[in-house]
Amino acid sequence: VDENFIPLFQIKLLAGRNFHPNLSSDYTSIILSRKAIERIGIPNPSDAIGMKVLVNTGTFSQENYEYSEIVGVIEDFKRKALIIDPSMDEHGGVILNYKENLIPYNKPQKVAIKIQLDTYQKTLKETERVFKEVFPQEPFKGYFLDDQIGRLYANEKTARNQITLFTLIAIGIART
Repeated sequence: VDENFIPLFQIKLLAGRNFHPNLSSDYTSIILSRKAIERIGIPNPSDAIGMKVLVNTGTFSQENYEYSEIVGVIEDFKRKALIIDPSMDEHGGVILNYKENLIPYNKPQKVAIKIQLDTYQKTLKETERVFKEVFPQEPFKGYFLDDQIGRLYANEKTARNQITLFTLIAIGIART
């Protein structure tokens, strides 16, 4: 991620600071989520700031560990859909690194842009133009975050409605 990720998605910073583009030390620094620091045995977010942890900067098949300094701790945020399987929500936390500096194979794959509703058509066309200029071989796939989130939760809403319906039917049958 870059220095715009946390403010754009309005993620709460619990301790420390965000990445800064003019600090070369941030190229190898990390920001962890609350759950990530708890997993490594740090209960208080403030205590994590300045600590150095080993990070795999290689691939899963070619491990390469380097020390990285924790500069910030963020609040946990959901990355998965609602219901599916409650045990799936028990992820190990989130680690954010600045761009691809710390983990070179971890190249950015998506770009998020916050746009004003009154100029979204113009902004979307300009974004597509720039994208095609930079990546001429790749198709431009733009979408709105709220639409993407809506698609993720559509199946869960359907399942919830079916469970409610069949529960009401079962209650109706039991009362007769």
